[in-house]
Amino acid sequence: MAHDPLAAVNTALAGKYVAEGEIGKGGAARVYRAHDKSGRIVALKALHPELLVSSAADRFLQEVRMAGELDHPHIVPLLDSGTAGWLVYYVMPYVEGPSLRQSIDQRGPLPATEVMAIARDVLDALEHAHQRGLVHRDIKPDNILIS
Repeated sequence: MAHDPLAAVNTALAGKYVAEGEIGKGGAARVYRAHDKSGRIVALKALHPELLVSSAADRFLQEVRMAGELDHPHIVPLLDSGTAGWLVYYVMPYVEGPSLRQSIDQRGPLPATEVMAIARDVLDALEHAHQRGLVHRDIKPDNILIS
């Protein structure tokens, strides 16, 4: 039987979160739409277990620490993080709406006024992080959420 990452996450976090389905995947982690025990919808990001003993795990944990230090209206806040057996994860509010990539793919080129507004918000958030000595190393349309 093939390894089922969704089932493994749900087993590891039983009683705390229930992951409903994968909403994103990168080289180091998967992101799931989940709900916590109160029923609140969240985004749960889990490090690929095969990367636990690699530099990717260090970068993931640094990402968790960084997210915990930021409080800005254009940065999705950290709600929770931890480990559960083999699972290293963190949790953020679920943002309803497409990524910038999805918006461009669906609509084509965006109007200049909309591009400028998005750029202003992204740059404002980056400035907030940079003022705290934090550098986001993965700015791309897939990581910018439009809500």
